[in-house]
Amino acid sequence: MPLELYPNEITPQPSWKRGILANDIIARCSGALIGRRIDGKRQDLVDSSLGEDLEQLSEKALPIQRIPNLSTSLLGGCFLIEYFKFKTKSAGSYPWTEGSRIEEFLTEQNYEVMKDYFVVGWELSRLNERYIPYERKFNKEKEYNNFKSSLINNRNDYILLEEWEKLPLNQNKTRCVELTGQIRVNHAPTNLNYWHFVVDQYPLPDENEPIKNVKGWRNALTMSAWDILSKTFVYLSSPNQIPSISSIDELVQK
Repeated sequence: MPLELYPNEITPQPSWKRGILANDIIARCSGALIGRRIDGKRQDLVDSSLGEDLEQLSEKALPIQRIPNLSTSLLGGCFLIEYFKFKTKSAGSYPWTEGSRIEEFLTEQNYEVMKDYFVVGWELSRLNERYIPYERKFNKEKEYNNFKSSLINNRNDYILLEEWEKLPLNQNKTRCVELTGQIRVNHAPTNLNYWHFVVDQYPLPDENEPIKNVKGWRNALTMSAWDILSKTFVYLSSPNQIPSISSIDELVQK
């Protein structure tokens, strides 16, 4: 049995540009939403023990390992809630290269249709450029001093850090420092989804390079982002919930 036809209107067009800025979207629609498909049944993946107003996504619904570079799609334009049933794969999920022939990717090997899922969303304005605290542990003084030097080299010398001997000890008797990272939502169009955006986490000192995994100290930054994402979502089931983004054609045209 053939798959449902993939919605061609959400694939990249030759006249569209890469790198839509989240702040430009927010300027056109303060309540703009990004959404994500959660595979499985809502009752199994959402914790409602504290009441419907305090629902929280479980770690199974939103795995910690998926938080770096979290995949979402922008709503309020061409991408509709119903399109989350299409799961791209293989070349369909590869980053879009301008000038590529999109029709080549509209084949059944590059997507599948999901059945058991629900959709959640987040307000773009509540995520983009949001600062998040995280703790970084240091086992050796040399490691800490190298970190301090990297801050200065990255022009973060306005950050004043204590000397090694003055750093507080955590419960495991390891010296640690409280830092602040940032969440940013970035346009990352794929061959079958121009409206694909990723939720990235940026640490210190690499303010221009998001984390790619949860290894070591990155886990603390990831957990801080997960705590926000798991608690600030909205359940999306109706197009009436989606605010329209005005002048979206002007936003995407080169």
